[in-house]
Amino acid sequence: MKQKIKILSSVAGYNLAAKEYDRHEKYLNSFEQGKVLPLLGDVHGKKILDVGAGTGRLSIPLAKAGATVTALDISEKMLKKIKAKTKVNIETIVSDAEDLPFKDNSFDGVICFRVIKYVKSWKQLINEITRILKPGAEMIIEFSNIYSV
Repeated sequence: MKQKIKILSSVAGYNLAAKEYDRHEKYLNSFEQGKVLPLLGDVHGKKILDVGAGTGRLSIPLAKAGATVTALDISEKMLKKIKAKTKVNIETIVSDAEDLPFKDNSFDGVICFRVIKYVKSWKQLINEITRILKPGAEMIIEFSNIYSV
């Protein structure tokens, strides 16, 4: 008897995965090897957006370094884990990465990890990130495991 495969939306899938997601943090950190956040330089006092923040793997260290961090994710349950894990003040917003709910020129920096392969249009994602960045601001987007048809 064939087993039916159930395909979940990103929201449903990540809400389901939120409970166990932090168990993989060491594995996920192994890709960056501590080299990503230093690329942003001194973040103290800067307004940083973490697109696809998940449970705060990058948001929390940024906030501890003095950044004003906004963590955005499509999964409310992932974002709730941030509040449970830290006393550091991080604003959390449930939203789609392709339609960012921010004014133009709002952020000094944006990081976006493990997101681009899940969006409908990576061009729309990058356009949105570029729109909300202040002139001269930087973005770091991780592109692993993407493919194009």
